[in-house]
Amino acid sequence: MTDTDEKMTWIGAPETVPCPPWCGGRHDEAHPVDRVHWSVESLAFEPVLADAEFERIGEETFEVPLRLLVTMTQGFRELGPRVTLAPESTVHGKGFAFTLTEAEKVARDLLRLVEEGRATLA
Repeated sequence: MTDTDEKMTWIGAPETVPCPPWCGGRHDEAHPVDRVHWSVESLAFEPVLADAEFERIGEETFEVPLRLLVTMTQGFRELGPRVTLAPESTVHGKGFAFTLTEAEKVARDLLRLVEEGRATLA
């Protein structure tokens, strides 16, 4: 199945159309524009090699470490879920949203690069 073949899982009222199995139910049932399915857990980690950013508020400067979140969401008008890789703080930018096909390609390419890198360490 391609991303264009995926169907919306929540087009009607929330009481008549169930959430997808991966949804944690953290959405506002009363407001259609807020109907977003969120994955149950987000992968959250701080990359060891990432430099922290600094944010100045008034007279104070705060260190903002880079913490990446990986989540899956689907809005009530979206044709399918999307996988998002984004920093926790917007100081680091807004991140990326991928279709399922794109996320799968990124995952395969990351694993291939890890295998190639580990082969050089052996």
